[in-house]
Amino acid sequence: MSICHLRPLLLLFFALLPAALVCAGEDEILVGAIRWDAWFKGGSPSEKLLAPEQWMYRLPFYARIVSATVVTVRSDSQQVMDHEIKYAAKAGLDYWAFCYYHPAAFPGADDYNYGWRLFLSNYRKDGMKFCLIGHGRHLGPPGEWPATAGTLVRLMQDDNYLKVLDGRPVMFFMSIRDMVEKFGSWEGVGRAMDVLREMARKGGVGDPYLVLQDRSATDAAEYAGKLGFPAISGYSAHGEGEPGERPYRDLVLANRNFWKAELATGKQVIPLVNTGWDPRPRLANPALVKTYQGPWYLPPREEELEEHVRTAVRWVGENRANAASGMVLIYGWNLFDEGGWLVPTRGEKGSRLLAVARALGRRRSRLE
Repeated sequence: MSICHLRPLLLLFFALLPAALVCAGEDEILVGAIRWDAWFKGGSPSEKLLAPEQWMYRLPFYARIVSATVVTVRSDSQQVMDHEIKYAAKAGLDYWAFCYYHPAAFPGADDYNYGWRLFLSNYRKDGMKFCLIGHGRHLGPPGEWPATAGTLVRLMQDDNYLKVLDGRPVMFFMSIRDMVEKFGSWEGVGRAMDVLREMARKGGVGDPYLVLQDRSATDAAEYAGKLGFPAISGYSAHGEGEPGERPYRDLVLANRNFWKAELATGKQVIPLVNTGWDPRPRLANPALVKTYQGPWYLPPREEELEEHVRTAVRWVGENRANAASGMVLIYGWNLFDEGGWLVPTRGEKGSRLLAVARALGRRRSRLE
């Protein structure tokens, strides 16, 4: 289905949603989603992983089926970005967390930065904010860190950059052990974070709200403590276990158990909501087989996803002492080959966005 055909249909659905479905007093809670922008012309190997017919139901609204064995999945255009912003804002999302890539991280790394660049080139953005996720392997050479930190601070200075707690710009860091290896020690990473903080203060954006992402709550708390990060979260919280298919309710339980484990550490928490987890398309790449051992989950029914998002918002409200930022992070916006998305797709149309919109129904008023 083309962009032109899908857009009016989704906007009609959003217009018919009932309002005020979230408890009063939760309007200030910020709900956002992770973006992984691997969908660009001429480069992403992930595009090929969605070509088998088994996985074509995951193709987003902007994908094209070229033949029985070839698809194109290209969101690197202003037209697609503008539609994505509209869909996200109508569903009630407050922000996207874009993965940031240093251009020298690996050949072609800068291609993955098209997402936040296109976002910034849309002058309206429909009330959406953005923040960044730094991956330990993808933040560039240690010798270039001052320049990298300068780039991050310049992005934090943007009016649409996500800020919490009286103006602190939010930035997530994942795979921090890779950064330790790169900088030689925890002390080396700590000095790098001090450089970022100092440049942010000099740049007029204050003390960044740095968030450590890890699959283990206890490890996240330990690493955050070493580096002086105030908060912890996850990138995905899909649990452990033997390979095999499980119902979505088991993924919900894994998420909620992760929230409890994070809360028990005493750190500030940003709860992670999985829209799904099924990385089987990536198993076609032999190099990734060991990375993706474990269970996968059936896609959520609309009502399951709606209730999960609503519960996460309620959880933040009930645990505000340890969730002071008022944030919820959703995995993810567009990780089609790994199993987490909200973007309208060939198989599900806009059902996941509609579920989120119902869970966050009181947010629609900001666009009306």
